[in-house]
Amino acid sequence: MASDARVEGLTAHDAERVAAAFEADLARSTRLVYASAWRQWESWSHERDVSAMPADPEAFAAFLAEHAETGLTFGSIEVAYSAIAYRHQLHGLPDPTAHVTVRRVRRGLRRILGTAPRRQAHPLSVAELATIVTSIDGGTHPGTPKGQRDRAILLVGYAAALRAGELAALRLEDLESRPNGLLIHIRRSKTDQDGHGQPDRHRTRPAPRDRSADRADRLARDLA
Repeated sequence: MASDARVEGLTAHDAERVAAAFEADLARSTRLVYASAWRQWESWSHERDVSAMPADPEAFAAFLAEHAETGLTFGSIEVAYSAIAYRHQLHGLPDPTAHVTVRRVRRGLRRILGTAPRRQAHPLSVAELATIVTSIDGGTHPGTPKGQRDRAILLVGYAAALRAGELAALRLEDLESRPNGLLIHIRRSKTDQDGHGQPDRHRTRPAPRDRSADRADRLARDLA
């Protein structure tokens, strides 16, 4: 937090609760991405013998421009921009991204690089998935418990179109057996980071994820 000052009347337990809520300000995946961007900025600053924090706006503008030349997308530039801003705000320091030089460089890079997404990666086909699944444990059946787990993860994730974070967060209690397949309850997602849930989609009617999970079950039987 920006200040270590103690407020009279607050206990250590109060401080712990506030710190826990403070840490939950960003999703874990966002914190990891920000940490990676910060390490890159720190390394660059060390090589140039400039201060990483507080950052000099002109130095940070040079960092952004140099990294744009390496082939990064504007989206990646934006991650660095947000990560450095967040770290400075966290420590109560002046935000270098608010400086006119950095803002103009950002706008310039946006025009140079464009914001359209690059060509998407080739989506995994059912045939390719079959090759991956059958190769687990050297193709032996039923294989090891770890292999069975990996096959289940791949099949459920593929059929239900789950993001990696959604798949990793699944618990057994999130899976509900239904006559026509498996109903998957998604606690949080990229579009629902506060965990409001989508009851109309996942609980009260047979939604796409319900049918997708059923497809995973059929696909698993076909590949067995």
